[in-house]
Amino acid sequence: MEPRKSIAELRSHVAALVEQEAGLLQKAFELSRDESSRASVGGIFAQVQKIQRERSAFRKQIGDLLGSSRMHSPAEVWQPGVYDYRSEVGSKSVRARVVAGPLGLLVHIPGQSRAVRIETLAGTFDGPLASDDSTSYLA
Repeated sequence: MEPRKSIAELRSHVAALVEQEAGLLQKAFELSRDESSRASVGGIFAQVQKIQRERSAFRKQIGDLLGSSRMHSPAEVWQPGVYDYRSEVGSKSVRARVVAGPLGLLVHIPGQSRAVRIETLAGTFDGPLASDDSTSYLA
């Protein structure tokens, strides 16, 4: 199965679970106003917890498929060091060195003559495999 298709399917399941959870929480809120419906509210919350566990499992599967693809600003997540870099999900990884440059983090990828800013790369990073305390790297 193609990884992107799997990710799309998993995200679709997560979205459906979020909608289902929202509906149940709204129903529980409405029932909580009535004193005689307290027992059914407890049952609804049990269903919500089951949905939350299922959603968490789907999110973990998505994370496993994506590797370490981050949803943060690169400077917040990555530090200078050596990482495995994949230009596309599921592609072969290469060892890349992330270094601090004058205007932010730079990535040295084997086979490329110049380092590029980390913000311009669309791939994923796994690691760090090793840390680098130096402020610059000369190829």
